[in-house]
Amino acid sequence: MLLLFLEYPKFRFKLLKLNLNKYLSSEDNNSESKWGSLFKKSIQKITIEDLSDNVIREVAKKTEGFLGREIAKLMASVQAAVYGRSNCVLDSELFKEIVGYKVAEHQQRIKLASEDGQSA
Repeated sequence: MLLLFLEYPKFRFKLLKLNLNKYLSSEDNNSESKWGSLFKKSIQKITIEDLSDNVIREVAKKTEGFLGREIAKLMASVQAAVYGRSNCVLDSELFKEIVGYKVAEHQQRIKLASEDGQSA
């Protein structure tokens, strides 16, 4: 049933927003995690700049065919890319760049799966 909903960009948009809040929201990043408190180091705060709903809607269209797990992994990749920056800022340019990599990866995976099906 969920797979049917993910065929529509508006549902992928909602899932992207949900995962954006989960992986990158300032509330989660301000508090110390279980591991952060163990090592007495707080997690660096992520700042989100110029990431509008229009950008997220554009990404929702580009991620057609993505499953919920793939969207969650996409957002985890965005989080990792942001933490790789010295200033921990997520902007629309970085977001689109990571999405581009993940969309290409998704298409490559589909291509390889179809080639395996033909050779079997």
